[in-house]
Amino acid sequence: MNASGRPVTGLDTPLLAVFLGLLMLGLVMVYSANLPLPSSNAEEVFWRQMRSHPLHLGVSLLVFFFVLRVPSAWLERVSGPLLALGIALLVVVALIKLIGGAAFIRDGAVRAIPLGPLTLQPSELMKVFALLF
Repeated sequence: MNASGRPVTGLDTPLLAVFLGLLMLGLVMVYSANLPLPSSNAEEVFWRQMRSHPLHLGVSLLVFFFVLRVPSAWLERVSGPLLALGIALLVVVALIKLIGGAAFIRDGAVRAIPLGPLTLQPSELMKVFALLF
């Protein structure tokens, strides 16, 4: 709602322009920071990274435009349960270390919950959940 009580529609064009500009700047920075080193497989690693970064940017843009469509009232309603879920996931990570999930401990710390071939890092989710709350 704006000051007159009418719902705000449309995109904030200047904010979107800054957002896209920062995305492009980040892309250039990643490309310039990933110059291949002289070794047998460095060039292969370089090109794999060069292909994966735009893919990750594309996925993040899809998520961005999806979340843009979510009503803020719904986000306010689910923010409490999401925060509770995040805290529960952090407790699961702590329990993995206490129970002795040695396969999942790296450098004396457990940071993720193993889900088959993937891992879930509750701390990353909690960053978003805390902002929503």
